[in-house]
Amino acid sequence: MLNICFNGSEHTLLRLGIPNEESTYSYENLDRGHIHPKNFDAAREELIYKSFAEFSEIEKRQMIQEARERHNNIIKAAKSNRALRIWCASNPASQCGLFYTIHSLKGIDCRIFIVNMPSDIGCRPADHDRSWSETSPYDIEACICLQREISAPERQIYEQIWEMLANENADLRINIKGRITSVAIDYFDDEILSYAPIGKNFRLGNLSGYALQCSHYLSPCFVEDRIEAMIAQGRITLVKRTNFNGTTIIRID
Repeated sequence: MLNICFNGSEHTLLRLGIPNEESTYSYENLDRGHIHPKNFDAAREELIYKSFAEFSEIEKRQMIQEARERHNNIIKAAKSNRALRIWCASNPASQCGLFYTIHSLKGIDCRIFIVNMPSDIGCRPADHDRSWSETSPYDIEACICLQREISAPERQIYEQIWEMLANENADLRINIKGRITSVAIDYFDDEILSYAPIGKNFRLGNLSGYALQCSHYLSPCFVEDRIEAMIAQGRITLVKRTNFNGTTIIRID
């Protein structure tokens, strides 16, 4: 059995919770960036370059290569008739990862199981987007019994959902009432601003932290990217940026 999740933190928990089985993770952050087949690889590279701007060129190229290799190894495992167990949560990155993985396995006859994250574990409220990274290795081990096999019709549904999202090719995908929906990249800008004091100087990092209270799953990296975009647009005033410790002071008038 090969266990599959959709970010590095979840992968660490899988390795600790199920040490006797192999685990891996597919592409991260498929809720962001273009996903049409024509620009999929370029968009994944762009996201890594943006998210890890402080890393060296060699390190970023290595991340890109490792991401491709991990996904290709999942396909190889399926073709060798290994059973797959996908750990899926309610956040859009995890949902998009599920759809993309199933679509990538189209035409491959292998058994695929899924473990959906139950509502009674994790640190966020049940009505919020949540991630397996909020749990513990003990939760992972206990939830194996919740696995169910994905049927052929269900696989077709997931394949069709991914094809629809890929054709829409939006900059952002979010969970709206249990459905992954394509939206504009600035969809959350007003909500992010709502957590900021008006007319006072404050740290960019503080606003990133407050915005994580949103019911939707917004990574700190995404929030900071949107704040930087709003600085460029003039919606947020850049007061001071300190290079030695990375502190950025901003203000909203």
